[in-house]
Amino acid sequence: MRRPHLEWIRDQLGWLVRGITRDDTGAYRLRTLSHPVLGRYWTWMDSPPSDWTLTKSSARIWYACDGGLVWPRDSTRPRAT
Repeated sequence: MRRPHLEWIRDQLGWLVRGITRDDTGAYRLRTLSHPVLGRYWTWMDSPPSDWTLTKSSARIWYACDGGLVWPRDSTRPRAT
């Protein structure tokens, strides 16, 4: 993760952010406070809800943070993961 990207996320989340650290591998990590509303995203570990719409900006943020795209089998439509 690039530090400037995490600083942008920190600015977006505001008071929820506990800080940015760097681990032994040199990767940056953003830590947040626990908050009950954020728990709903735990179910997104496999994929987002089927009624969720992926916008250009959310796709960029998702990919830059932790996500990726996969093309299942012969599909021409990628799946966000």
